[in-house]
Amino acid sequence: QVPHFLAIEMMYRDDYAKADIRVLPVTDRSGIATGIQVVLATLALLGTASLPFFLGHSGPVYVAASTILGAGFLVFGIRAIVTRQKMPARHLLRASVIYLPVVFLLLTAGL
Repeated sequence: QVPHFLAIEMMYRDDYAKADIRVLPVTDRSGIATGIQVVLATLALLGTASLPFFLGHSGPVYVAASTILGAGFLVFGIRAIVTRQKMPARHLLRASVIYLPVVFLLLTAGL
């Protein structure tokens, strides 16, 4: 997950810069490119998570729950890129760790 790794890189941006490791949040001083990557990857994930419903492998409960979870994930991503602070990046990281297992549980539950 791109937002997961970018959240880590945003949290430790100063450490990466000191070590001269060129990750996107270090090289992207304005934060615009990082923000675009977070938003686009999250939107792609949201669209991909709805595919099981449209392919007939899940029901309306799954697609509604995965859409709500994805929207929440997107909110955490937007907050992290707008503030460019460590705590919102940490929240994005936590959201990324929670999001995927919950979506998989919903899918395997056959909802």
